[in-house]
Amino acid sequence: MDKFMETYPDARKGRLEELDNIGTEVIKLLTLIALNKHKVEVIEPVSTIDDEMVNDLLNSSASADELQSVHLSIQEEMASLSTLRYQLKEDIGNLTERRRQLSAQFRSHGDEGGGQRTKLSSQLEAVNRRLRAAEADLPDVEGRLEQLLEEQSHFNDKFSGNEHFPKLRALQAELRTLTNGNADLKKDLNSVEAETNYDALKEESANSEPFIRFCGYNANTMLF
Repeated sequence: MDKFMETYPDARKGRLEELDNIGTEVIKLLTLIALNKHKVEVIEPVSTIDDEMVNDLLNSSASADELQSVHLSIQEEMASLSTLRYQLKEDIGNLTERRRQLSAQFRSHGDEGGGQRTKLSSQLEAVNRRLRAAEADLPDVEGRLEQLLEEQSHFNDKFSGNEHFPKLRALQAELRTLTNGNADLKKDLNSVEAETNYDALKEESANSEPFIRFCGYNANTMLF
């Protein structure tokens, strides 16, 4: 028993360091999964615009329903991309602040920080990776939005003389009102960072009573 009491602190420390390293790898993996999911959403945005249909309408006399269909398709993709652009800008701001905080913590530990500096370095690497991805995706999203704005302008100019165009403009105003009235947008976007940050979960688990008992049990098993 005396031998166990003497060696238990070192054994527990070793076990905690081992599990901490495993936890760090899990965080990196979960972050990568979240990042890849985000990349898929950026690379493959929902596009509802049929270019052939637009060209046909530009060279024909369109009905109100046809005008409405094309206009709504343009508006839907623009709304989707606008939301994505907002999210990317929000992510860039949050990740930049998170990088600043981690860098300050990293410097505060000095050269003797050891394991803590290693942990912070891994977190910084993950944050920088996500930040670079968001910064790279933003210009593509903004470029596509500019293209859609040009298409919308051309569409409006072409059909401004159509007898059904006033009805279309009324529908456009109604859609814009509904889009701008989405009060939950900012709340949803602000949750992105929390959903892909697993540090708090890992720290909470490491300090939990079941986790401590688990470490003690394994140390006991190793020594006896």
